[in-house]
Amino acid sequence: MNNKYVVFNIMIKKILSHSIKAGLLLLLFILSSCNTALYFDQYAYKESISVKVEALSLMDQATEDYSKHKEKAQEVRLSMLKIYEYEKYRPNNEESTKMWALMLNPEKNLFQGFLKRWQDKSRMSEIFIKEAKFQMEEAFDIIIGFEKKKIK
Repeated sequence: MNNKYVVFNIMIKKILSHSIKAGLLLLLFILSSCNTALYFDQYAYKESISVKVEALSLMDQATEDYSKHKEKAQEVRLSMLKIYEYEKYRPNNEESTKMWALMLNPEKNLFQGFLKRWQDKSRMSEIFIKEAKFQMEEAFDIIIGFEKKKIK
C-alpha cells in the first residue's frame, strides 16, 4: 500500500511538473505575443487618404446614373478592400480593421451602403449626397486620425 502511494505521488509530481512547464511555456508565448503597442504605418496612412479623395470625388457623381460610374465605383471599392486586407494582417490592429469593415458593409450608412443605395435608386439627390459626404468624410478622418496617432 505504501508502494502504491509513493508511485501515485511520483506520477502526480510528474504530471504537475509537465503541466507547470506547459503552463509556463504558454504564458511565455502569450506574453511575448501580447505586444499591444500600435505602430504608425506610412502605407496605410497614405492609402487611406488616397481612397478618401477617390471616394468623395466619386460621390459627387451620384447625381448621374450609377451605370455611368459603375466601373469607377468598383475601382474605389477594390482600393478599400485592399486596405482592409492590409490592415487585417497588421499585428494589434483590430480597431482599424473594424473601421474598414464598417466602410465596406453594404448594410451600414458608409461607403458600401452609399454605393448600394446609388445602384438601387440609379441617382441620388444633391442634398442626400452632401449629407452622406459629410458623414463619409468624418468616417475617413477617424480612420486616418487613428493611424496618425499611432507610435511613429
